[in-house]
Amino acid sequence: MLASASYQEIKFWRVSDGALLKTLTGHTNSVSSVAFSPDGQTLSSGSATGYPYQGEIRLWRVADGALLRTLTGHTDYVLSVAFSPDGRTLASGSDYNDRTIKLWRVADGMPLPTLTHEWSVYSVAFSPNGRTLASGSSAGYPNYWGEIRLWRTSDGALLKTYDQEAAWGVLSVQYSRDGRFLGYGRSDATVVLAYNPTARVEGDLNCDGLVDSGDINPFVLALSDPDTWQQQNPGCDIMNGDINSDGEFNLGDISPFVELLSGGHLRPCCRRISLPVPERDALRSRRGLSRCSQYDRAQLRDLHWGTTLQAHG
Repeated sequence: MLASASYQEIKFWRVSDGALLKTLTGHTNSVSSVAFSPDGQTLSSGSATGYPYQGEIRLWRVADGALLRTLTGHTDYVLSVAFSPDGRTLASGSDYNDRTIKLWRVADGMPLPTLTHEWSVYSVAFSPNGRTLASGSSAGYPNYWGEIRLWRTSDGALLKTYDQEAAWGVLSVQYSRDGRFLGYGRSDATVVLAYNPTARVEGDLNCDGLVDSGDINPFVLALSDPDTWQQQNPGCDIMNGDINSDGEFNLGDISPFVELLSGGHLRPCCRRISLPVPERDALRSRRGLSRCSQYDRAQLRDLHWGTTLQAHG
């Protein structure tokens, strides 16, 4: 089943033959985003009421189109909604006058932590393990500046912010099914595929998506002073250092780590991008994801979308 949204309406379609199954009404403005729960039993929709806009989220029972619950609290249009992988939490992102992400407990609609952005939040997406939420935003006219933020869902802590390679704004974000990749769409008609810096990658002790010489010092620090290492690498999993897969990170992982670095196991399809634009001084503090510069179909076969991406730049 496919759900689509427009002005005040949501439609359900049968994918096999394109037949219209059901139309849901009740929203009083355009519906910006819809998302099915993982079990397919519930649909969430994001919109707004009144003017000035007050954000509105509706939860619908898919079987009969019944309205289950209405969630309010955003002070501007709700631009994006997404369910967590276990279906227990809903995330919503809103427009510029609100600039927040709200987490909701689906069972009773109770608000959970509220996360704050500087600009409009156009897209939110949970990682496959549900531990991280990615959000894409854009400053819009006249600044046209974007960023991606990664949040820890358990307490709403901001883990990482990336504004390099965000161009004029990030309008959509999505994780691959295995969580290794993060794809995002930009307002300059470009799709970028990047390694997910919070994914567990053996040997990646600075969580930049690469296993290289930059992990040597973090590896040593994680062995000698794990608390300080965790402070310097928030959101990074120390079990990335469990290279011999014995369930512990200890001195027994030193030799496998050295072998990993010297044995040709680096990740050659990824490189750090420096965005070549005139404002070089302004870009010195910009933070970038490790972006894939080459793709092969074997790597991308598990992404949510089914088309083959073409490398940019």
